[in-house]
Amino acid sequence: MPESPLPWLLRVARNVVGTSWRGEVRRERLWLKAQSAHAEGYDPTEPEIADGPVVAALARLNEHDRETLTLVAWDGLTPAEAAAVLGVPSERFRQRLHRAGRRLRDQLDDELQDAEYASLHDDHAPAGGPA
Repeated sequence: MPESPLPWLLRVARNVVGTSWRGEVRRERLWLKAQSAHAEGYDPTEPEIADGPVVAALARLNEHDRETLTLVAWDGLTPAEAAAVLGVPSERFRQRLHRAGRRLRDQLDDELQDAEYASLHDDHAPAGGPA
């Protein structure tokens, strides 16, 4: 602990409250999205292109990769903070983050290629049908 603990304690408290607030806002948005999707008969295991290629690619990752990426990207934690949340050494988390990012890029490449393929075939469909 620093020599003068009050500023340090206030910063820690502020960070905890901010992280909690951001997490609550994120959970609320996800809940609303899940509720609206459920009402429309949406299958969460089949992400739609309308959700965007990143969301679709992220949905195809395993739970560990999604958790690793979202702790840093959505919750705003540093890799060291995220490692502490998961109870793993910082260096191991950094390796997990790197590998998860690589897998997300691979999934995103696949997602974008699928979208490009679909748009090419939609563009070349016969306009008037068979004559």
